[in-house]
Amino acid sequence: MGEPNGPETALDSSSGNKLIRSLVDTINSKDPAARLQFSRSKMSELALNETPEQKLVAFLQRVYEKSMGITIMQISQSIDPLEVNVRTKQGNHWARIYIFRDKVQQGKIREFGLIPILDPQSEKEQTWPNKKMSMQERLKEVRKHIERLASRDVFSGVVLIGLGDKMIFKKSVGYAEKSFQVPNRVDTKFNLGSMNKMFTSIAVSQLVQAGRLSFKDELARILPEYPNKEAAHKITIYNLLTHTAGLGMLFDRPAYDRCKKYQTQADYFPIFANERLLFEPGSLFSYSNEGYVVLGAAIEKISGENYHDYVRQNIFKPAGMHQTDAYTLDEVTPNLAVGYGRFEDDPFGIDPRRPNFMFLGWRGNAAGGGYSTAPDLYRFANALRTYKLLNRELTEIITTKQGFRRSQERNYGYGFETMEIAGKKIVGHSGGGTNSGVNSDLKIFLDGTYTVAVLGNYDAPAAQDLSSGITEFLAKQQNYA
Repeated sequence: MGEPNGPETALDSSSGNKLIRSLVDTINSKDPAARLQFSRSKMSELALNETPEQKLVAFLQRVYEKSMGITIMQISQSIDPLEVNVRTKQGNHWARIYIFRDKVQQGKIREFGLIPILDPQSEKEQTWPNKKMSMQERLKEVRKHIERLASRDVFSGVVLIGLGDKMIFKKSVGYAEKSFQVPNRVDTKFNLGSMNKMFTSIAVSQLVQAGRLSFKDELARILPEYPNKEAAHKITIYNLLTHTAGLGMLFDRPAYDRCKKYQTQADYFPIFANERLLFEPGSLFSYSNEGYVVLGAAIEKISGENYHDYVRQNIFKPAGMHQTDAYTLDEVTPNLAVGYGRFEDDPFGIDPRRPNFMFLGWRGNAAGGGYSTAPDLYRFANALRTYKLLNRELTEIITTKQGFRRSQERNYGYGFETMEIAGKKIVGHSGGGTNSGVNSDLKIFLDGTYTVAVLGNYDAPAAQDLSSGITEFLAKQQNYA
């Protein structure tokens, strides 16, 4: 790591750092031809199929215009994605550059972007105490962190902490709707993003428990109508659940239409099913929304029900989640938070946030985009831990890491992120992302102690960072003598 406010951090000659250096040099160049050359020489074929080079060049130009050039300040140890913190040469604005490398075309970039972050001094103020504290002191510390982030307009949303079968902390900050200054409430409904993947995993596993499906089943057996016959004979249900099927991200595909009213999960197949797989199924891990849409279609085929009806009846109802569903944009849904994002034309978070209506699809699907409340997610956590949704054996299977890392800190099970902090096994899922106005996170301590639910209506990583900080703080507190 470099000094946070010192001179530019030097990069070694590793392949990853060469990509970082190339991207930073391109951003800092005043030559439009350099941006075009970067797009053609460094971006993978798949990346350029999803995002035209003219759009990439325009984005790089916007980054330069907002920053007048950037300086590398800190390098992360993260491998996938590559991450580096940068500071603008004009003003004191900070951002994190992330780069996902292509799984097939070695040395090429699959995706990259910038996330606004706190400056080092503000980050330092967010440090959590490393000493034993009483429960009252712990919750006071959590409240202090939330209020500080809210005062700087970094976080807007709800934080709920459960201990066993009791909710011991609830706090809402920010606005659910800014133009009318409607405040967030503890029971406000927030977009979950990819957190819905937990529900899809449980739905598939319920069908396994009922003997109607096997994790080893080939897709071709479950969905013989799947358009790509060759791929269907290679992909298993296990591959889809663990993001090892070689499918892509869905929402980046040019054929995806955010305004279209997709009624079933199979309605999405024409967007991606006949595209080339990213890799041979089972050989690599690559996070995929398309894989979970395919699982949703399998649920519909086997159960004979619409995906949303199935999860409502078999997961939300038995868990007591009465304020959770995949609401459509053209219906009036009480107490629903509007998302507010920075978006690509404001990579350093300089301008006011804007509502995210035009970036949302008509309705969520089996990969994400539903809505829930913090209390409902707490009920879901308890239902999972007490085997109300699945038997003990299958619950343990889907929440056990499979050897695939989603990030440096997080492994992946079947639709659940898994991690170990201070000796505590913790599972859950995050949702949302950059430029989306959506970010939420759920952390479930499998020893039956804490549940941490953080739901927000700002871009990632606002809710995820807060949730991770609270979770690590509470886990370590349990280990003090």
